Amino acid sequence: MHLEEKTGKAQVEGDVVKRAWPTLATAFQSPFTWVDTWLMVNILIVSQIIWPGEPLHVSEMGVMAGTAILSEGIFALAFGILADKYSRKKIMTAATILHGGLFALQGLMPAGYGNLSFFLFLGVNMARSAVFGYRLPLEISYTDDRIAETSRSRYFGISMLLERLGYIVGGIIAASTFTQWWRIYFFVVGFTMVATGILIGAKAVEPKRGSMRKELRSILNMEHASYNYRLNKETLRSTLFSRTNVIAMGEGIFTNFTISFPLLLFFACFESAPFNIAPIVLTLITVAFGTPGAIFGAIGLASICDRWGKKTIKARIYMIIASLLAGYCFFIFIFFIPVELDSDWERTDFILFHVHPVNWLIGAMMFGIQAVIGLFYINQSPFLQAINLPEAQGAVSSLNKFLELLGRSIGLLLSGITLEWLNDNYQHTVSLMMVVGFIGVFLWGLTLKWVDKDRALIARILRGRSGEMEEKKE
Repeated sequence: MHLEEKTGKAQVEGDVVKRAWPTLATAFQSPFTWVDTWLMVNILIVSQIIWPGEPLHVSEMGVMAGTAILSEGIFALAFGILADKYSRKKIMTAATILHGGLFALQGLMPAGYGNLSFFLFLGVNMARSAVFGYRLPLEISYTDDRIAETSRSRYFGISMLLERLGYIVGGIIAASTFTQWWRIYFFVVGFTMVATGILIGAKAVEPKRGSMRKELRSILNMEHASYNYRLNKETLRSTLFSRTNVIAMGEGIFTNFTISFPLLLFFACFESAPFNIAPIVLTLITVAFGTPGAIFGAIGLASICDRWGKKTIKARIYMIIASLLAGYCFFIFIFFIPVELDSDWERTDFILFHVHPVNWLIGAMMFGIQAVIGLFYINQSPFLQAINLPEAQGAVSSLNKFLELLGRSIGLLLSGITLEWLNDNYQHTVSLMMVVGFIGVFLWGLTLKWVDKDRALIARILRGRSGEMEEKKE
């Protein structure tokens, strides 16, 4: 039996899981295919698969990871355009099947042939990453017409939590099985995604575009009424390139520049002298404290965000600014904690490491970091949805994703250069890099000046279109 139900009869506060299960399913499964999950965790193993008996080819592994991120960002722009014009269900079905098939194909790659194996891996991985560019644009466009605005933070909180759980589970499985069964990992994950794509094609709903906008809800309740508007020169200039939109998307470069590198520097700092803490201890800290923080930020605060966001859209901006300021403080403070270590046992044992009360501060900061990052993301997406027309959701989300990935790439590159320039002084490096993050906070503050006007323009356009559709219906 199909999960389809008429949008007009849907509960405005409906079950977000039932209504958006296709995008939530891909949110959990996708992290299993990230290069962060299977490549970074097993970087030495992957290098040995390609160049057996040789030292780690770190530059080639960096190329494989970097090109994946770049490929995803570029093709997300194309998927954003497609999502605004064609059936989200059909695109999601085809892209999920193709994404899973290409990931499974990596399990057939020939091992041990050096550069030949590398370029084959690289080519298939770039193709897979390009297809993966579909996820965010499709998610934003689909949920804009499937989830009520008053439940958006709740949805994105669940989505972010599932994504994080997928990352943790995928990382653990990849780390424990890749040495002997790396081909099986690619096959199982890939074909599972193919099965999910088939299920989406068979059971998912294609919602009416614009059906969750209050200005259009009454007219779109009618059986044969549909929203067939597309971006034109006028709406492109007045809405997609409104001051609020441009600032909110452009600041993503600065925000992701800032939040991309602290964990990289965190591991580098505490694994090096004088701390010499074992990687497993640091990993367990990020999981044991970071995961509850992510749950608190994504789920615990979601209802509050939806409630405040319902009153005024500016509330989401205030919450975004507060989350960024708190996050930057946590990022800086973690590198100034006077860690106490009296023996090598404390450096290699998670329990013994926490014998000293001051060491618990690292976990507390990790909890706070993940909580406020969650608060940022569960407000950013609903905010962008609210200030854009239904036919622009894919384009906006894909452009925003591209700028965020650009900022992330620049941040990762400059973090190492800055650290070397400052003679491996982690405290000074993090403090200097956080200054860039305050540019993003300032830009978010500027949106307070224009957001009400730009939001009112969207409402006015939609009310006019509602009248036009009603006249055509009559």
